[in-house]
Amino acid sequence: MAAKRPRPEGQLFRTAEVEPLEDPFPTADEQHVADLRRRIVGLVRSLLERTDSDRSRQVTPALFSGVNDVAFVNSLSNALAFSPPEKQGLLEADSIPQRYERLEGLLSFRLAELSRPGGAGSGSLH
Repeated sequence: MAAKRPRPEGQLFRTAEVEPLEDPFPTADEQHVADLRRRIVGLVRSLLERTDSDRSRQVTPALFSGVNDVAFVNSLSNALAFSPPEKQGLLEADSIPQRYERLEGLLSFRLAELSRPGGAGSGSLH
């Protein structure tokens, strides 16, 4: 445990020294993640077609081509309007491939909610 340092005079907030942890992303999973990523882009586009058709045309694989797999899944997991327990589940994924799988599941579920008769769900995607 790190030694506790005194707080500077007048500083009303806490600070911390943190060590970023890398999420496991085995090389053997790269093709699986590429397939999941392609499906997730399709799901996001389908959801936007139902909630914001003008923006849906902007969502293409090329839009995300310069974004690495880790940044892509983490940013999308954060940016989309999921409930706190859903976001917690994404955070708790043991690896990047698992986070992709959970994200695909959440997006598929949300699309199914919007697709059923009278099932507007939250109507929100961000």
